Amino acid sequence: MAYVRSFLLGCALAGFFLIGVPVQWVAIRLNLKFQDWMPQFFSRTMCSLLRVRVSSHGNPSSIRPRLIVANHISWADILVLGALEPVCFLAKAEVADWPGFGALAKLQRSIFVNRGRKMGLPAVNSAMADRMVEGVPVVLFAEATTSDGTHLMKFHAVHLAAARDLLAKYTEVDHVVVQPISIIYQAQHGLPMGRKGQPNIAWYGDMDMPSHLWALIKGGPIHCRVFYGSALIFDRRSNRKESTHQARKAIRQMIDEARTGYAEVQ
Repeated sequence: MAYVRSFLLGCALAGFFLIGVPVQWVAIRLNLKFQDWMPQFFSRTMCSLLRVRVSSHGNPSSIRPRLIVANHISWADILVLGALEPVCFLAKAEVADWPGFGALAKLQRSIFVNRGRKMGLPAVNSAMADRMVEGVPVVLFAEATTSDGTHLMKFHAVHLAAARDLLAKYTEVDHVVVQPISIIYQAQHGLPMGRKGQPNIAWYGDMDMPSHLWALIKGGPIHCRVFYGSALIFDRRSNRKESTHQARKAIRQMIDEARTGYAEVQ
């Protein structure tokens, strides 16, 4: 069955490149409304073919501008969050060259950052601010890399400066909503994964993309839970480091509560 799923996945990717990419390109150029729908449809299709079931808890904030701060475990996080709502991502520059996912990132109008070039960070933060003012939530993986899924790494505050820059650039805006989100791959084959099972989905270190994707295709169905935390208000008096600390604390709490209470909701 793994070969059948990989064949269907290949067909879906081929259809996306042959039909979806040109249509989405036209939609972006003409600023058509369905440009937000196409990446979401693609993400939902990929999650279905990969047998990643996504359930959300809590509500995405309806207030704009909105910056989403999330933990980061796998490349699949992009599909998971993209399946739930139209968003754009702050992604490392290498993602632009990934087969399939690079094209998706570009058509989501993702913002690419070269983390080795600190001189380029102000321009990246400015682009994030512009995208948020347009009404599109921007997803920031504040750990700046993926973890093994067993713990949170340090959250970096550098891109919270996008909220500060937005308020400086758009004086008519009073505040930015910073919403913490936790991503938890919690079960496989209907059984809790626990800490020991997290590496089955986590993509970190020197893992290569093709082998990890194949392992996911061969593995059993995965249940991913996404928790929307309470919105944090970032205004002109806010401190980006403190806001980053609050977001990390909220995500840590959501993860702990989800892991201890998972058996009760099955």
